[in-house]
Amino acid sequence: MPAAQTDADPERPGSSMPHTEEGGKEGGKAGQELSEAVARAAEEHPGDIDKQIEVALQCPCVEDMMTSPCKDTFVDSFTCFMKSEHPEAKGYDCVSHFERFQECLTTNPGVIDQFLSNKDGGDEGVTTD
Repeated sequence: MPAAQTDADPERPGSSMPHTEEGGKEGGKAGQELSEAVARAAEEHPGDIDKQIEVALQCPCVEDMMTSPCKDTFVDSFTCFMKSEHPEAKGYDCVSHFERFQECLTTNPGVIDQFLSNKDGGDEGVTTD
């Protein structure tokens, strides 16, 4: 499996999201939607990282995760990543947070199954009000 890398757009603070060398963003559509939510939050609340995190976590793209047994570890990991200022790679100082989130997903395999089924092609035929 290729190593994950992070691209950051200096014009969009907080816009970096992990992706693989194969070019696809991890998390597919949901990952892209969260990245866009982060960028919008940064534009709406420049300099207020806590508000940016709060707004980004309201994205419908993570609703399943926010109502799951892994909500706390997801929020913790996301918050750490957003606040990361590691000089070598954004999020490098959050490994222990990511490991706890991964442990939760391993303990609750239905969480990731539901998240992926709802986000990767599972929205065909769905209408919005």
